[in-house]
Amino acid sequence: MKELEKRKIVIIAGFQGFNDNLDITTLGRGGSDTTAVAVAAALNAKNCFIFSDVDGVYTTDPNKVPTAKKLDTLSYIEMLDIANEGAKVLHNRCIEIGEKFNIPIITKSTFNNKTGSNINEKIEDNIVKSIVKNDDLILINLKYSSYTIKLFNQVYDLLINKDIIPIQFVNNSLSSFNVDFLLKASCFNKFQKIMDTDLNMFDSTFKNVTRIAIVGSGITNDSIVLKHIINIVKRFNIDILSIDITNMKIIITFKEKLENNILEMLHNELFEN
Repeated sequence: MKELEKRKIVIIAGFQGFNDNLDITTLGRGGSDTTAVAVAAALNAKNCFIFSDVDGVYTTDPNKVPTAKKLDTLSYIEMLDIANEGAKVLHNRCIEIGEKFNIPIITKSTFNNKTGSNINEKIEDNIVKSIVKNDDLILINLKYSSYTIKLFNQVYDLLINKDIIPIQFVNNSLSSFNVDFLLKASCFNKFQKIMDTDLNMFDSTFKNVTRIAIVGSGITNDSIVLKHIINIVKRFNIDILSIDITNMKIIITFKEKLENNILEMLHNELFEN
């Protein structure tokens, strides 16, 4: 603050912090974004600009779909859903800080001066903002001859205690243990280790799958969005594992890894028509 009061330009190292013992440590993936927004909040800044190799948030990954459009504005909660579904634009922790302290986050490119995307508290209802395709997921199936609530809870607790967060942990049978769940690919090596030890009593299978999330506040109030999605799924006879619907997003998990042409067709249906 003293240096800023002297009208100096202050440069702060991102990605770093300290623990309870005052040891220097790192903040993990996305730590630089988190540093920037946290400092902006501490200084009561009007905005926080995040510069990267892209000039904003897009309706989908522009590297996969050339017709992706840049979004001028979106809400914290929409951006958080986009980040949580696997988009690499911003880390979810920096968005949470921005929302908590009401610091607008503006994403811009390091390589040009184009207008970026503004992330703030404003929410526009019934508008699809972005489609996120996540291929970094693995579908795990665990089987055992008998099922008890105790066994179900023990397996789930074991995964949590090993810092392995399962997604959609569901038992498919009333009489035996037949559980499906998703894991981030980055957790798979850790999971394999406990399969060789704590979970070696189970039969297991695994395969890569795709999860597509359509994000936007209030989009489930618009039946046309759902119809577009279902029409494409039916047209290509794609096998669906699950469909999850909230007020903010529609999430479809498929039983296999899909090519990017499905993402492009969905994008065309929802943004071009």
